[in-house]
Amino acid sequence: MDMLNNSLEQFSAKLASAAPTPGGGGAAALAGALAVALGNMVGSLTVGKKKYADVEDRIKELNAASEELRGKLLAQMDEDAKAFEPLSKAYGIPKDAPGRDEELERCLHAAAEPPMNILRLSLCRCYGAGCHPLRGPQRGHQHPSHERPGLCGKDERRTRRPGGKICPDGRRGIPACLWRSEMSTVLKGKPTADALDLDTSKRVETLKAKGVTPTLAILRVGEREDDLAYERGALKRAEKNGVAVKQVLLPADVTQDELLAAIRSLNEDDAVHGVLMFRPLPKHLNENEACEALAPEKDVDGITRGSMASIYSGKGAGFAPCTAESCIEILKYNNVEMSGKRAVVIGRSLVIGKPVAMLLMANNATVTVCHSRTKDMPSVVKEADIVIACLGRAEMINKDYFVPGQVVLDVGINWSEEKNKLVGDVAFDEVEPIVDAITPVPGGVGSGTTAVLIRHVVEAAEKAAL
Repeated sequence: MDMLNNSLEQFSAKLASAAPTPGGGGAAALAGALAVALGNMVGSLTVGKKKYADVEDRIKELNAASEELRGKLLAQMDEDAKAFEPLSKAYGIPKDAPGRDEELERCLHAAAEPPMNILRLSLCRCYGAGCHPLRGPQRGHQHPSHERPGLCGKDERRTRRPGGKICPDGRRGIPACLWRSEMSTVLKGKPTADALDLDTSKRVETLKAKGVTPTLAILRVGEREDDLAYERGALKRAEKNGVAVKQVLLPADVTQDELLAAIRSLNEDDAVHGVLMFRPLPKHLNENEACEALAPEKDVDGITRGSMASIYSGKGAGFAPCTAESCIEILKYNNVEMSGKRAVVIGRSLVIGKPVAMLLMANNATVTVCHSRTKDMPSVVKEADIVIACLGRAEMINKDYFVPGQVVLDVGINWSEEKNKLVGDVAFDEVEPIVDAITPVPGGVGSGTTAVLIRHVVEAAEKAAL
């Protein structure tokens, strides 16, 4: 149900109703978003006025945080509506049908997640900026309701809960069931992507008002199925955000000279702001030469040495690899603090491991990179607050690597013959009951990759328009 098309009377009825109606959680999210917008308006009215000069910076800071919260609440509206549909279908399954109870339980859990996230988001802002909207207060933050310092810190008393969960004992003001559920939080990528899209689409409108249409060129050699799948996602995301796409499709037997000529043509085309070249290229082509032929300022997927140099130095043209940046965006969206935290990256590839380690350091995390030669890797991983797995080995990282309280991002995408489905590098079913939060595969980090790609194109267009 589209809550925006309801009358005020209908909207109020939805909020007050106890009936399981599609969009009920979305109505609550919209109400919260409207309240935040009104508060933001009041704050904005004070900016630039002499009598508020002493607190102007703080007002601007709060307005920025409010805008971020508004975007998250609006994104949860869609999540709530989508989660209700499969639940309705599950209730319609005959009671004696095989697997009905399991399917109903799964759908109930999924349908409960958006409303709980909405409530947690609201409680987070009510109880203080240091509160994690999905997992409660972060270490070192003291809520005004606390009786003594340190309740959220390392000296807090901790009580084991069913399923391996631990929570501070004596927390006041927030019920334990809202502070953390019995299961860990599943950090899906779509809400992060939706929030990125909100910002990107606004920037596209600004550019178009200046006569600039952000344009992505997709350079594909041959017809690999994984390339085609990603291309479909990129096209859909570009259309959603108002970004134009130019497709350059070359046959699998294209020569090196023909490929380089296509790249040079895109470099010289001022109407093209970003280029996505699919890899790996066919074996008869020199991939390194092709990557280096691309202009760094149009390299929106971080494949050139110029882009890598900008990641490591923090200066220059080019962009980070989209998947690596998607990891950072998921952490930011879910208010997972990186500054001062210990992060472990499992994997050292140029595509994910090394760049995501640099991005974590840019956010002031203390980073350890593990790889095939790391001794006693489980002990190293257990010391981390944040774990990013990008090793490329199906479910190799199991429960022996983790302890309660960690946030895990699984970047791996592997086909499991045994399970006949895609799985990550982390054994999800083993690890999920232990850690605080974890991304699923599929539906996790990869879901935000195309949103980051399109944002890079817009950023490249903004730089070109200066």
